[in-house]
Amino acid sequence: MVGKGKYKRKGYPLVEFQMWELIQFNEFINHQIAKNLLIVEVENMLADAVFDRLHDEYPHVLFCPTPDFYYRHKGDEDTIVVLKLISEAPKPMEAHSCVLEKLLVDLNVKKFTGNLIERSEYKAIFEDSFEKYQIDESKLFRYARRRNVEKDIKKFICEQTNVVLATVQMKK
Repeated sequence: MVGKGKYKRKGYPLVEFQMWELIQFNEFINHQIAKNLLIVEVENMLADAVFDRLHDEYPHVLFCPTPDFYYRHKGDEDTIVVLKLISEAPKPMEAHSCVLEKLLVDLNVKKFTGNLIERSEYKAIFEDSFEKYQIDESKLFRYARRRNVEKDIKKFICEQTNVVLATVQMKK
């Protein structure tokens, strides 16, 4: 598997990208993820070049796959998926990582990331995330607005979880 710092040194030192692994969700879910997946989200204009570079070095690299394509073509070993980084995504403090607020929002978007984990696990993910970590609600909802899922996430949190939001007053 590609190391987080190794790629930066080998190719594009000024490229903005974020990396995270699917097994990071194992901390929050009942049905543990056995096969890891490394997601590399790269700024739009360089996503093709980053994919080509990774594909030359690693056997299982996919570019913006649909969930069906991913499940059909993932290899026996860990797979790397290159996705286009959404503009205005929350930036992590640590270089080339990913903030939890972004991952929580991306779960609710019905594209690739939102199809990797069963919807039945979302309640536990949100409750454990808010319990174990200090979630920046303004960062979470700003990115949710950018992804057009702010109302959906607020409704889900307020109606289906035990999370008490500091910034939202909604009736259950």
